[in-house]
Amino acid sequence: GGFDGGSVGDDGTLEKDIALLISLKLRDYFLDLGFNVYMTRATDTALNTDPKYAKRSDILNRVEMINKSDCDCYLSIHLNAFPNKNLYGAQTFYNPINESNQKIALSIQDAFMKILGNTKRVAKSISNKYLVDHINRIGCLVEVGFLSNDKELTNLKGCGSYE
Repeated sequence: GGFDGGSVGDDGTLEKDIALLISLKLRDYFLDLGFNVYMTRATDTALNTDPKYAKRSDILNRVEMINKSDCDCYLSIHLNAFPNKNLYGAQTFYNPINESNQKIALSIQDAFMKILGNTKRVAKSISNKYLVDHINRIGCLVEVGFLSNDKELTNLKGCGSYE
């Protein structure tokens, strides 16, 4: 969020906007179920505190915020983009250091396959991603789809606006 728009669709749609929309809807859904929810951002803002190294500062602050929270689980919501415009589908990634990370990622991936029916992708372990490598809470990274795929971009934009 904020200065970092993330991936960009062919029509100029920014990852940060769709990710925030989905995150706010997930927040409200989980609150309705009685869960406590912590957000690293609920508006179009970044958490950077060092303008010279804004992106690094932002991710360091996000990791610190999650690690200092008493959350039971974290979800990091993202959107993919790739030069091959035929790629599509939601996918989860997890740090294999804790078996619970894999269980959450597999559960979410299974729901994507059954409910959305738009992916044959599988949950994958991932490393060398600062956020996933340094968060000491259970959770996973969720790529909800590809901004670079025209059909998927249309579907992602169809999530509506947040009210």
